[in-house]
Amino acid sequence: MDSKCKILISGAGIAGLGCAAWLRKKGYTPTIIEKANSVRAGGYLVSVSHHAYHFIKELGLLPALQEVNTGISHSSYHDASGRSLLALDYKKLFSKVDVIQPMRDGFSQVLYDHIKDDIEIKFEHTITKLNQKDKICEVEFSDGMQEEYDLVVGADGLHSNVRKLAFPTDMVKMHYLDLCCAAYKLSNTLGINKKFETHMHRDKYMAVFNTPTEELGAVFVWESKLRRIPENRMRTIDAPIPS
Repeated sequence: MDSKCKILISGAGIAGLGCAAWLRKKGYTPTIIEKANSVRAGGYLVSVSHHAYHFIKELGLLPALQEVNTGISHSSYHDASGRSLLALDYKKLFSKVDVIQPMRDGFSQVLYDHIKDDIEIKFEHTITKLNQKDKICEVEFSDGMQEEYDLVVGADGLHSNVRKLAFPTDMVKMHYLDLCCAAYKLSNTLGINKKFETHMHRDKYMAVFNTPTEELGAVFVWESKLRRIPENRMRTIDAPIPS
């Protein structure tokens, strides 16, 4: 593929930013569009290991990612009454594994800082139409503009707009786990330090861990047949990452 070809990436999450960083390293200059008004913060703890770890290392971003590492060194598992079932020492568990554990927003910030001066990111933009014509993809955007691209990458999440526009609905099958999850950042009233602590029940569990800012990250998972959260029940707090 010619390095001068036009590439569009839909989505400025970790997948989209990471794709853009790698393409830039290979000599391409893609464009990113993102429906939000900024690169969004929030999210879960991310374990970057094996291929992902070496991907970050090859991009030269390992030192920056280490600065936002949570520093978790051990974990424990408990039953519903709080009784300890298992304890793990990460130094022993990962002694021969390359792994680093940042928060999702820290990871996004590192990728964003790496590409923001060289790659155009159009916020508050979405794709409304895709039309494959020979080897060119005709794209229409939400602001009415139209452009042609050699490649369009859908990195826009589980409910991908690109996938919906590019493929018939009968070609895509969703496999539900019948689980729901929620994540929060709270004051670290438990005093957890460099630890990932899981409390389990038969049909639900809770995990808590310290963040790099000494807050408490809390994740809840429970059994549910719910397919989508009704709009009137959604509670989202999403702060933008500084530019």
